[in-house]
Amino acid sequence: MASLFRRIKGGQSTTAVEDAADQTSISTTSLPSHPRQQQSRGRKDDPLGLVALHEPAERTLDIVFIHGLGGTSKRTWCYGRDLDYLWPQLWLPQELPTARILTFGYNADFSSRKDKSVSSITDFARDLLYCMKYGENTHERLGQVPIVVIAHSMGGLVFKKAFIQGHNNDEFHGIVSMIKAVLFLATPHHGTDLAKTLNRVLSTSFFGHSPKEYIAELDERSRTINELNENFRQHAVKLRIFSFYETLETELKVRPVMIVEKASAVIGYADEIAKPLNANHHTVCKFSSPEDPNYTSVVSALRDIYDSLEPPPSSDFRAISDLLGIAGPPDEDIATGLSARTEGTCHGFLKNKEVIDWLRPGSSQVLWVHSPPGSGKSVTCAFLTEHLLQAERHCSYFFFRYKQLGKQSSDDMLRSLAYQLALQIPEFRRGLAELFSSGARLANENAGALWKKAFLDIFATFKTDNDLYWVIDGLDECGSAREALRFLLGLDVFRSHVHVLVFSRHHAEIQQTFHQARAKITSVDIPLPNNSDDIRLAVTEDMDSLVSSNGFKGETINEITARSQQSFLWARLVTKNMLACHREDQIKALLTSTPDGMSQLYDGMIDNISNLTDPRDKSVAKTLLAWAMYAKTPITLDELSEVYPTSLGGIIDRSYAISQLCGQFVVLDTTGRLTLLHHSAREYLKQAKHQPHVMDEKSAGEEMTRKCLDALCDKRLRQKINTLKVPKFLPYASTLWAAHLEDCSGPSMELARFLDGPYPLPWIHYLAMSGRLSQLYNASRVLYNHAEALRKSGDGNSHTLALVDGWATDLMRIAAKYGRHLSESPTTVYTCIPALCPSSSMIHQKFSNSPAMTLSVSGLTVDKWDDCIARLSCAPGRALRLAVSPSAFAVVSDVPKGTVTIRETGLFQETKSLGLGEHIWAIAFNKSGTLFACYTFSKSFVWKTADWSLVLSVDNPRQERTIEFTFDEADTLMSVSEQSRVYSISTAPTSEEPRCWERLDQALLDEPNVPAGTWLATPSCVALSYDCTQMAVAYRNFPLSIWSMNPPEVTARLRRNPARGKRPSMPYTGDTKVVWHRSGEILLGISGRVFKWFPVDNLYEELEGHEEHNAHGIQCSPSGRVFATTDGAGLIRIYDTASMSLMYQMGCGGRISQVCFASNSTRLYDLRKEYCNVWEPECVVRLADALPEATNNKDNSASWAQPDSDAKTVALREPAQSEPDSKTKLPLAVINPGIASRELVACVDEGGSISLYSPEKDKTYQTGKSLTRIMLQQMFWCPARMILAHSKANGAPAVASAVIDSATDQVQLTTTYDGGPSPQSRGQTRELLLNPTGTRLLVSGANKAQLLSLPDGEVLGEEPPTYGTPGKWDQYPSKPNYCLCFTGLIIDIFTWLSLQLQGSIYIETLEADTDATKIDAILDNHCPRLLLLRTATIYNPLPPIAKFNPYPSLNPWRQQCYTSSASSQMVAWFL
Repeated sequence: MASLFRRIKGGQSTTAVEDAADQTSISTTSLPSHPRQQQSRGRKDDPLGLVALHEPAERTLDIVFIHGLGGTSKRTWCYGRDLDYLWPQLWLPQELPTARILTFGYNADFSSRKDKSVSSITDFARDLLYCMKYGENTHERLGQVPIVVIAHSMGGLVFKKAFIQGHNNDEFHGIVSMIKAVLFLATPHHGTDLAKTLNRVLSTSFFGHSPKEYIAELDERSRTINELNENFRQHAVKLRIFSFYETLETELKVRPVMIVEKASAVIGYADEIAKPLNANHHTVCKFSSPEDPNYTSVVSALRDIYDSLEPPPSSDFRAISDLLGIAGPPDEDIATGLSARTEGTCHGFLKNKEVIDWLRPGSSQVLWVHSPPGSGKSVTCAFLTEHLLQAERHCSYFFFRYKQLGKQSSDDMLRSLAYQLALQIPEFRRGLAELFSSGARLANENAGALWKKAFLDIFATFKTDNDLYWVIDGLDECGSAREALRFLLGLDVFRSHVHVLVFSRHHAEIQQTFHQARAKITSVDIPLPNNSDDIRLAVTEDMDSLVSSNGFKGETINEITARSQQSFLWARLVTKNMLACHREDQIKALLTSTPDGMSQLYDGMIDNISNLTDPRDKSVAKTLLAWAMYAKTPITLDELSEVYPTSLGGIIDRSYAISQLCGQFVVLDTTGRLTLLHHSAREYLKQAKHQPHVMDEKSAGEEMTRKCLDALCDKRLRQKINTLKVPKFLPYASTLWAAHLEDCSGPSMELARFLDGPYPLPWIHYLAMSGRLSQLYNASRVLYNHAEALRKSGDGNSHTLALVDGWATDLMRIAAKYGRHLSESPTTVYTCIPALCPSSSMIHQKFSNSPAMTLSVSGLTVDKWDDCIARLSCAPGRALRLAVSPSAFAVVSDVPKGTVTIRETGLFQETKSLGLGEHIWAIAFNKSGTLFACYTFSKSFVWKTADWSLVLSVDNPRQERTIEFTFDEADTLMSVSEQSRVYSISTAPTSEEPRCWERLDQALLDEPNVPAGTWLATPSCVALSYDCTQMAVAYRNFPLSIWSMNPPEVTARLRRNPARGKRPSMPYTGDTKVVWHRSGEILLGISGRVFKWFPVDNLYEELEGHEEHNAHGIQCSPSGRVFATTDGAGLIRIYDTASMSLMYQMGCGGRISQVCFASNSTRLYDLRKEYCNVWEPECVVRLADALPEATNNKDNSASWAQPDSDAKTVALREPAQSEPDSKTKLPLAVINPGIASRELVACVDEGGSISLYSPEKDKTYQTGKSLTRIMLQQMFWCPARMILAHSKANGAPAVASAVIDSATDQVQLTTTYDGGPSPQSRGQTRELLLNPTGTRLLVSGANKAQLLSLPDGEVLGEEPPTYGTPGKWDQYPSKPNYCLCFTGLIIDIFTWLSLQLQGSIYIETLEADTDATKIDAILDNHCPRLLLLRTATIYNPLPPIAKFNPYPSLNPWRQQCYTSSASSQMVAWFL
């Protein structure tokens, strides 16, 4: 109750209660200078929301301050409300130098007469949670490092409620799990009797005050206080709690009062630390100086917390969280288990011989503990985990939960174990951080990839000093128990000692897998030890409140224990029913009528539901049972009350009512979520379909889909999101409506209403804001399959089908093309993105003309989505080589020679440029993308992609060109040369120097039967398998052969056996190209026709019916599901690997020199001429999304596999019906844009045809002028004067004026200057520039630049390259009489009058090596006061011939702003 603080008023002090009382008698003609009005101004000055008070250079901790009732974000913490005493900002940073300090403000001003707020503590808590996740726009976010909360008075209750809500909501769980400690300053945990007094004063005020709900909640008898204490206890197990309480009374006008008594300010937990402060309620959070004893006490507690946390390095910590996509270990599962445990139970488990042996360090072993349902396995698991953690063992744990997102699959388990291991083991943490730095992301990887990249490639490479303990609960609830167990039993590959303990029900499949593993790992399985003593203790505690004689209690306890059959669940249910009895004869009758065993007990429970008489109760029971059984993730009653406000909103005692109405099948768990009593109850209820109050899965799916869509079809949803008042049900509805639609035929009316209205945009807005944009892929796949189902059934009308089809395509394309932009600025879905989408798309048709649009696009010629999502130019050179990793791709170009450009796969921005200076034969990334290698004419190089440090530089075998160059799984670099020699070199760190290529066994590729001759004896193609254990080799006129690398021998030769009576389709002319399937069991290749070969069985299949497709390139996807071929016409065809059937084709003209799949199999990259194209074909995206191994159950996951469902299939249209050959020409290139909308823009297409476009009229004018083999830099358009300058084929410049013929809409070009042949002294023309008046032409040649007057062509001035190389020229933006020349990092200023140098400017950049940094591009910019430049750094590992510093000492211009990436910066200079 921060507002009960004493406020400074003149020379006296008052409290909030006095303030409210005073308002009944003060004069309405108070002077403006009244102190109360000054207070009001101070209150308004303090910001609401989350505000940073201090941000350190290096951050290891976040501290959040929360004020109380009537307080504000800053002045609450100031002595005398004077900001000069704001101790969290002014003093605390000196005590904790690496702590970031924030304060949270909310509107708790109860004394405002204008405020008619009905806010509650729950509303304030929701606001706090929302601000913690979405209230920061910087890179530093809450949840990245440990958090400590300091809360005063009611602020402590707001924190407690937020802490509970955060644990109950997957959206905020990651943040609240990082809260490690809380300091309560005079918080009324048990309420205060002054709350009722304050509300009474407000109700009787003559000036419009009204009682507040949040004040009523502070009453010591309020339901809010009781619920907070009950629920907070369940989540505060691992929270360090300090409670400071006041010891001085606060003076009111009536009498001095202790606002919050000690009994209320102390919670009473065993581990709580309580400390008195010599202060009243007002001064308990305000200090007069750093020497104030109260301040010293609070800071001492903070310092103790600070020292005990010992967080890992913040950068590594954030990297691991981002890499794995999780924020912390599953602490809530331990808390849930421990909250259900009775003191004294489970200790007998530790005395079991097999458990003692398992705990003994020194060797790896696996223990499986199994028992029937309800016997207490999860509680025992939580107890054991807590025991290991308290003993400071390196323990990691995971609790499988049926159908709970993030807790039901093998990859969920591996991600959690990896995260916990990284917190414990520095070597593993560094390895994962390095993997993250390379660009890898494991959040959406399948279990196999996770095991390989995190555990085999990193964890298995070192040995820990301490034994490691992994505890796994509920393996039988995992969607793929056998797969999970295979990973847990694979301990023999680790050097560290790992002990694994698994709890589950007894399953034959699990037992079989355990027995099979005993040959390689010590594994023991035992039943859960007899738990009768534990059941007796639990029943005894439950019956403690029963008013009866000890003898009767003892007899009852003995009977329940004896009949329980070691089932805790049965004993607890019977005891709960018994406590509702009032007489001993009722208890005896209950025990007599209660059957033994859970199945019979369930029969009685379902009869209780059938006996309900009120129709409203029956409806509520049916609803709650359905959501408890079929919800995709457990849902809270608060969320469900939004969906069913009438039937659920009026329930008084929720927990009791739910239990009684649902026959005790449904309970509220410790997180407040609806869940079934036990997993066995779900199995029982699914068999009870004949019961009218139990929905079948299809009906439940339709109901839940309808409710989710209803929540999204809220016309005020956008406003609620913008004002941070997100409905509680929205996270569930927005992410899981499509999952429910997938389970049923779907409510077509609701779906059409959602897709046909304005509702998709707020939905996408929320997904982008909450980091769940991958759900767009999910929804796209579901809508696509839903449309196919509607077509087959004939249920959908044409309008509905058009809506579903259109949005199915739009959602996938929006995620692919604009996902990164939406993540950075979610509101662009309203303002920009619809206008940028194709004109036939649903989002463009419905929203491009919306009043919210701030972007207008005219001249849009693309009417449908293109599979090509990016086209990147390598001009002026050709694109020669291509390599792809999970997070980046590299392209080799030949101008300058030996240039490698690396780009990231998100926005395709350049991250690194390597200049090697000689021809590059091959490039490759390793499997994880952490290493990059180049094979040049003379040397081989290897870099770490995390920081691009050079790992290896070795000479190549003399005069041997590599024809196969790749990494194996151990990061050893492999090379096969034209001379049929195989080499390898290790990239692992070693002290042996220098390293060199080592030739493998000379018997490899020793083929004496190969025809002699240089041309014939050279392999026509070579392909190493994924693991580099096999090699496929083909020679001209010789069969394709498979070699084993160790031992070096031929294991198979291709023998194409024709059908009887037929000759082989093709002779052995030498295979053009062969590639391996990732399994290592299949080869795909081209030998006249495309073929597939199984070497082990010599099964051979050719592609039939596509003879016209003269394939010359082939690539198999990493998933192995599809492969792609390329031809000389620029077509890419995608085939299903299993059936060899054509699925898709696409192209844009031009011969393709190379094609590669992305590591996730959803994209293709190809090289043609000077371009690299990036494709995302609809068919491969949908196919990859349907792969069962790619499923992931996180809230931002890419799919939602059902644990016990079959793999989803994806419907693929025939290519001729839906996606014909798309020979889209390259888009127009703008010569140079105009500034005003009325100015014409000059464009040139791929064929060299020049046209003019009017943005104002949205009209294109053809010039009839065509220029071939001319680069954009050799053309210049002056829109103000309608003048075009260009270079002719002989290099001579020419200038033409343009006039539009209004009658024909044609542009007449009249040559006004035609220069003769380019003089040799100037050199080849590189760039042209016209002055703003069109009277001067600057011609930049290879040797010098010349200024010509127009139209006579007189040379007015010359300028040789000042710093050795020609620069780039541009107009001075704000001064029409000057032009600029950019060379390296120097800008020279020249006059247009005579090309006289007026001055020079040196640009400062972030790059340390300025010799290698240059201005790479002058970017378009329409602000006359800014110049936007892009710099690039070329890395050259070869030693330079000479090195000098050509730059004189110059004064730099004032730098306005810059952004930087790994090797480039964009700099804005203020002119």
